[in-house]
Formats: sequence, structure tokens, C-alpha cells
Amino acid sequence: MTESGLRNLTYGDADSLGLFQQRPSAGWGTPEEILDPVRSSVAFYRALQKVPDWETLPLTVAAQRVQISAYPDRYAQWEAMASAMVVSLSQAEVLCAVLDTDTPLDGDVAASLPPGFALPAGTPVRVAVAIRWALMQLGTPYHYGGDCTDAHSGVAARQCDCSSLVQQAYRAAGIILTRTTHTQIREGIPVSDAAHLLPGDLIFLPGHVGIYLGSGLVLHAPHTGDVVKTSELQPYWTSHWVTARRVVR
Repeated sequence: MTESGLRNLTYGDADSLGLFQQRPSAGWGTPEEILDPVRSSVAFYRALQKVPDWETLPLTVAAQRVQISAYPDRYAQWEAMASAMVVSLSQAEVLCAVLDTDTPLDGDVAASLPPGFALPAGTPVRVAVAIRWALMQLGTPYHYGGDCTDAHSGVAARQCDCSSLVQQAYRAAGIILTRTTHTQIREGIPVSDAAHLLPGDLIFLPGHVGIYLGSGLVLHAPHTGDVVKTSELQPYWTSHWVTARRVVR
């Protein structure tokens, strides 16, 4: 979308061509190869897989590391729409790929979950995508005010606080949420009590928010000096409960 508006262009900046505006002079292939949408897509994804930690990077960061654009900020404007398109075109495939054995979670991530952990049948695809993204941030340091756009980078400003973890997890699923707990507490619809929680629901404590995973677990970024982690819903979260919200129905 960013490079060509999904048009297979026969022109572009310098010798850039095709959907991804790839350049023959940069080694992307001959003009004929670049103008083959399937071939150019495969070339892009092969290059993406060579980017360190590409699976846990924000989509916009990963795209820029492949494309090396002069305008890296432009990728963000299309992220939500692109995610929504993928979800709408491949509902079943996306859900199956979220937490199954064909796309296993990192060993440390899987170890933090109960054996055999799985999302219930009927879990919305966007919820599954958001949960997987959030799980991939487990173990990264909390940083108050961090935007959670590259939690594994070691850059404090790119690490997560509680509300940015929620925001970026759902952003990965094509859902735009506000930035702070003070505004996120008005997102979606209310959930009356813990007995009615579903995976993906946001649980609010005083000044804090986490994502309910199911199986009695909450994923959250707790406080300075701690890391993104899972915690038991009972008894702390239920005894300090303020409200819960469901952002995907």
C-alpha cells in the first residue's frame, strides 16, 4: 500500500518498479521479475525473513528494514488497514496460525503458559493476533512512557508500559486504541465481572491495565523494575478490579 497503492507500477523513483517499488539496480531482479507480483512478493518476504527478530518487530519497523525507504514514517498510516485486509481474506488461516504447533511460540514464552494452553474455539481472529503479539513481548523490561514499538531493542523509549502494551498488541491486529489507561477504560463495551471474561478483554485496576488470556491468566507490563509477564487472575486482579472492557465483539 505504501509503496504503490497496491498497483503494479511500471514506473517509480529512479528505477523502482512494481508493487513494492523494488529496484533492479539494488539486486531485486530484472524488470520483468519485479513486475511479476508473485515473484516480487516472494522476494520481499524472503528479505524480511533475514531481518533479525522480524517476527517480534513492529510491522512498520520490519518493513522499513527491508525497503530502506527515504520516508519510513509512511508505513504506519496503512498498518491498520493492511492488517484488517489480511484478517478478512484469511480468517481461518490466521486463527490456526496464532497459537498452534505449526507456528510455535519461543520456548521461554511457551514456558510461561500452562501446558497445552490454547484459545477457545470461536475466539475472534483479531483477538488471537493481539494476544500472540503481546505474548512475544514477555520478558522485556517495563518502561513508564515507553511506546512499546520495539520492546526487544534495549531502547527504553521503545519498551512497554501497561497501556502501550495493550495499544500495540491490538494495533498489530488492525485495531486502533488510545494510549493511556485513562482513555482505554472507555474503549469497547463493559464486561460485568470476572465470570464473564473472554480472552482479549482488558482488565483495569487502579492506574493499570492488562490483557486477559483465558485459563485464569492476565498478561501485563507491571511497573518499573519488572518485565512484561503473566499473572494469575485470582486473587489480586479480582480483588483490585475496577472494570473490564471488550474491544472486539
